[in-house]
Amino acid sequence: MDSKRLAEIADVMEDRGLTRVRVEEPDGTAVELERASAAQPVAVPMPMPGAVTAPAVAPVAMPAAAPEPAAQASVAAPEPKGTEVTAPMVGVFYAAPAPGDEPFVHVGSKVKAGETLCIIEAMKVLNEVTAEADGEVLEICVADGDLVEFGSCLMRIGQVISMNKEELKKLLPHREPMLLLDEAELVGDEAHGKITITGDEYFLQGHFPGNPVVPGVIQCEMLAQNCCVLLMGDEEARGATPFYTSLDKVRFKRPVRPGDTVDLVCSITRARGPFRFATGTASVNGEVCCRADMSFALMHES
Repeated sequence: MDSKRLAEIADVMEDRGLTRVRVEEPDGTAVELERASAAQPVAVPMPMPGAVTAPAVAPVAMPAAAPEPAAQASVAAPEPKGTEVTAPMVGVFYAAPAPGDEPFVHVGSKVKAGETLCIIEAMKVLNEVTAEADGEVLEICVADGDLVEFGSCLMRIGQVISMNKEELKKLLPHREPMLLLDEAELVGDEAHGKITITGDEYFLQGHFPGNPVVPGVIQCEMLAQNCCVLLMGDEEARGATPFYTSLDKVRFKRPVRPGDTVDLVCSITRARGPFRFATGTASVNGEVCCRADMSFALMHES
């Protein structure tokens, strides 16, 4: 591992307050980084089980970081998700065809190109606003009866890309029995995955006899695989294998049992060099069973 890579990992450790990190390399070796209270992380090659131990490599000396003045870091506002649907004219926004009727769409509605989304009334004329492409309604930005200006954002629609298990194999490096996702959708900037627990899965054997429960580590792996869907349009991820580098703020809220369908929602919060930081939630029937923050390293074969 070169000094540039070590420096990137050191930065991530400092940002997240980590004192010890283990990074596995594609060749089977692993590097463990440990940060002392006032020292830079030191890389220690770690042999994998069953592997031949290589000669120790001297750690790369890292220049001491200059102390930075205490200042409150500015937090950039998150960019709006999806494509804006804007008002074609000045008028009154109506979410439904008539008072008391069901709205044309809700947040989460799947829409087709040409489908009516809302109505703008201008000079006693009702003008339909339609979807320009297939997608899912991510946000409705105005209330029924609001006066809207020309060009103002009415709602945001995210592109939807659906994948079954065979299509997921073209994207994920996993294969059975470790390929856990049954299906997934890329909805705007979020990945929505789905897994139905049948009771025949290998990870339920012996966990626990007479009371099968999906292990917490498997729930975290479900979230990780769902995050891989988010790398679909990431050019840096092309040809790379994502490796877990951290799990943080993991919470388990309810057990997952045979017969449950687990719904996964994940999004990438930021990227730094080869690292991707994400957050994810797993739910059953709308009830959260697992929530976690994660990070990954995109590893290319040398």
